[in-house]
Amino acid sequence: MGKGTRRDKETGESFNPMTMRDNREYPYNAVGAAIDFVLTRGKDIKDYGDFGEKFLRESKHFYICFHALLTNMVKNNELNSDLKNVTKPAMAKIEDFAKESIEARLASIKVDENIKRVETRIEKIFADRRKELAEKRRKADTFFDGI
Repeated sequence: MGKGTRRDKETGESFNPMTMRDNREYPYNAVGAAIDFVLTRGKDIKDYGDFGEKFLRESKHFYICFHALLTNMVKNNELNSDLKNVTKPAMAKIEDFAKESIEARLASIKVDENIKRVETRIEKIFADRRKELAEKRRKADTFFDGI
């Protein structure tokens, strides 16, 4: 037997407890139903209006992260995979995750808008400077043409 390997007392088979995995997970194809559940039951999610709903339904990153959250909650026995008898702490955890994801996306959009605004301002400064230099060059060329 290798390092860390043990023998099962009942079956006599060897196994390594460090490589054993808990196979319980939230069904990947049921995440859409969980999102619907959050949208109908979540009180604070409705404050984000259509943007919140659209983000939760269409963001692939959110979908994958939400699946991971639900899987961890199922593995920790905080949630049933069929979303029956959801406790208040579990619902709060799910809703907080959704709110934090929406807030992060809104912050990202705000940063993108600020970057575009600054980029536009910088492009205008460069365009003005190019015009100024072109005018100076034109004046210099006409000056030296006269000599």
